[in-house]
Amino acid sequence: ELVYLLLEGVISEHRDGLQEVDEGDSCHFSTHAREGEHKAASPLPGSEHCTSLYRLKLRRFLGWSLAKYDPERMVEFLPKRAFRYEHALLLGRLGRHADALKILYYDLNSMQEALLYCDRRRKEVVEAKMEQNGALNVPLQLKADLSMDPSLNSLRGAASSCPYLPLVSVALTSSEDPAEATAKAIEVISMRRDVIDQSAALRMLPPATPMRAVARRFLIPALIQGESQMRRLTLAAALLRADYIELRRALTDAQIRSQSVLRCVPALRALDLGECLRVSPPLRVRPLHDHYAAPAAARPDVAVVKHAFARHLVLQAEVRNASPRTLGEVAFLVAESSDDAMLSPLTVVKLPTLPPHTTGSTWVVLSCPYKASMEGMVVVLTCELRYTVLSMVDSAGVLTTGMGAQGMGVGQTFMEELQDIEIRHSDLE
Repeated sequence: ELVYLLLEGVISEHRDGLQEVDEGDSCHFSTHAREGEHKAASPLPGSEHCTSLYRLKLRRFLGWSLAKYDPERMVEFLPKRAFRYEHALLLGRLGRHADALKILYYDLNSMQEALLYCDRRRKEVVEAKMEQNGALNVPLQLKADLSMDPSLNSLRGAASSCPYLPLVSVALTSSEDPAEATAKAIEVISMRRDVIDQSAALRMLPPATPMRAVARRFLIPALIQGESQMRRLTLAAALLRADYIELRRALTDAQIRSQSVLRCVPALRALDLGECLRVSPPLRVRPLHDHYAAPAAARPDVAVVKHAFARHLVLQAEVRNASPRTLGEVAFLVAESSDDAMLSPLTVVKLPTLPPHTTGSTWVVLSCPYKASMEGMVVVLTCELRYTVLSMVDSAGVLTTGMGAQGMGVGQTFMEELQDIEIRHSDLE
């Protein structure tokens, strides 16, 4: 019904305009045209500007993908000679894009309208693909960048889905002179070289097409654009990787700071330890043996803090990584207790990552059910530190993944026996 109303408006306004020309002379028509130009901001019914608006609305409605009408019925109903552009829109709605492009390119003699028709088709394909991939809620600038990516809608992968190839085919048959027709097809390819399926479009050209006819207008600009795009993408990838590394470093630092506070460790909160009764000063523990020829600066420093609770003893091992290595799965372990009945390991909380020149905490919870019976006793704990070398930076500042200069292989796990720790009754009170 809306199409019929718009057609009635177009026809009636067109008839009124012809009557005004017939009733008046050419001077009156010129005066009317000038008055219409001054009143273009608020057109009146019957004016020429109002008629163009009706026609524009009709075209917008016919080209709207969500419009509910029968295109086959509209093709039969609409006068073809007076509404050629509208017929092209209806043929496109029926999927007859080649016939629609012939009307725009041959009958209307407008390559620009044919290109705009293909642009609208490509926009619909891109939006459908982005909706399928869940990319409709991205920012506008990013959405514009994605819409210019030919690989997003598989236009480069499938020639049948490229909306510009039918226009190339129409241009190749636009003239009886093969050279002129080929020149027009090359013009179409060059005007949309950033989004067209380039390989498929070049294969459509006649085999006898000279290289000089394609090089200046298409190949050279395409190569320059491709090289420029490659540099932009390389730079963008480097910037994104730098941002990712910085965010990962900030996340690691936040996790390390959070695990250094007893009340912030989820595994310790789940034990419901109760109120902390005593916190001892840090006790530095040293390795018992040298397992590799390395300077003392390459070894992690460990300081143990004792947290006494009513029925538990929590050992906090503050590990300082002074080496250029990144350590992972850092764990302070109680390998053996001289009296398991008095003190026995219950839970170990590892440190997932410890970057170079950083201090983090790993925890050991020991069960202490008979605290009163420990008076006058000393329980000796045999401790060790285990960790895995994740990465290493050499003296030149280069990240290495093999054996370093100190024989520390990436991916290897090391265990260092530490000095024994003595637990007295006074440490628990």
